[in-house]
Amino acid sequence: MNNSLSYQGYAAGIEFSAEDECFIGYIAGIQDTVSFTVSLFLN
Repeated sequence: MNNSLSYQGYAAGIEFSAEDECFIGYIAGIQDTVSFTVSLFLN
């Protein structure tokens, strides 16, 4: 799964890692390196 998201003029690439069971993303179009992960806890 590979998607993108935009918010207030910024774009982020987002992928789901089935192995790690989390979303992994990065912010595109900026000079700094910014990445993020989001884990889901399902009952």
